[in-house]
Order: sequence, then C-alpha cells, then structure tokens
Amino acid sequence: MGKGSCRRPVFSLFLVAAVILAFSPVSLAATFTVNPGDDASAINAVIAGAVKGDTIVFNDGTYNLASKIVVEVDGLTLQSQTTGGAKIIASSYPVISPGDTIGMTIDGLHFEAFDDSIDACVYFGGGSPTSPVTITNCTFIGFSEYTIEATSWESMTYDFTVTNNTFRDCAWGVYAEDFEDCTVDVSDNTFENCADYAMEIGDFGKNGSTMTITISGNTITADE
Repeated sequence: MGKGSCRRPVFSLFLVAAVILAFSPVSLAATFTVNPGDDASAINAVIAGAVKGDTIVFNDGTYNLASKIVVEVDGLTLQSQTTGGAKIIASSYPVISPGDTIGMTIDGLHFEAFDDSIDACVYFGGGSPTSPVTITNCTFIGFSEYTIEATSWESMTYDFTVTNNTFRDCAWGVYAEDFEDCTVDVSDNTFENCADYAMEIGDFGKNGSTMTITISGNTITADE
C-alpha cells in the first residue's frame, strides 16, 4: 500500500505535463494590435515579430499608408477590430505584399486607393504557399488594375478562398490563374462598376492535378 501511494503523485505529474504539451500550440497563439496613425513601417515591425497562427488586429480608424505592408510570416491573420472599421487609404501598391510561399487570412479590412494610379491591392507572386489563403468580409475601392492577384501557384496544396467581399470601382476584382492541387472558392462577393472584369479565373489544374473549384453567389452590377 505504501508503494502505491508514492506512485500516484508521480503519475499525476506526468499526466499534467502531457496535457500541457498537447495543448501548447494553441495556447502560444498571440494577438497584436496596430493603431490608426501607424505607418507601414510600424505595421511591418509588428508583423515581423509575430509567428504562425498569430493575429494582427487593426484597431478601428484610418491608416494612410505611403508604402506597402510586407508579410513574410506564414499563417498570420490580418483582421479589422470590427468589420469595415479599419480603413486603409493606400498611396502605394501593392498594399499588401505576401512572400511567394506565404498563406494568410485577411478579414474585415477596408482598402481604398488614394487615386487612380494605385494598381493592385493584394498581390501573391507565385510559388507554393504553405498555409491556406482566405480573404473575407473586406471592401476594396478604386484600384486601377488587379485588386486581388494570385498567379503561378504550381503546387498550391491549400485552399484559396475569396468570399463575402465588396469590390467597388475597381478595374479588375479577382485575378487567379495557374493553380495546381488545391481548392478554389470565389463566392458571395459583390462587384460594383468593375470597368474591365469582375473576375478573371482560369488555367487551373492544367498539369493534370485535381482541383475543386466553386464560383457561386457572386453579384455583378454596373451603372449604365
């Protein structure tokens, strides 16, 4: 009996340690904030200090950016404090520039071009992203070329999702082509007065890979 009573605390200690280790990846995710008036360099410094799974919250207000937001950390979320509350007025492009292998989520931000010389808003330049890409609940206004551009993902094994966004007075809304091995969902977006194309999407799975593509529920309108 004496020996059994000695073993119980040791067993309990190992059990607690196992539970901590099992849940530690979740508990390590952090939330950082940026504030109206922060410039791109300040925002980039916060992003550079984050790790995969972290969230960067843009507190509500206006951000006048003269240079681009650079994302070189995979698996981050850039999120407005409230949907549409953080307004990014861009005088340089692309507004958000992820690295070639970067997956990310952009949720609820309002993006607006300072004038008609601002081309792309979010530009993915190719490669093989190592996390899903999700752009949702955002508003894009006044971009003169491809608002969201993603091309040449020759081994994109994660989802590419663009849903519930509004594109207003943009030349092109979503341009996506040359994807392999992934799921693409461009659904439930609103395109208003896109001068050239609301969506330009194609050349998926041309090397024989399996693709799952959903394009549904989008609304496209134009003034006469």
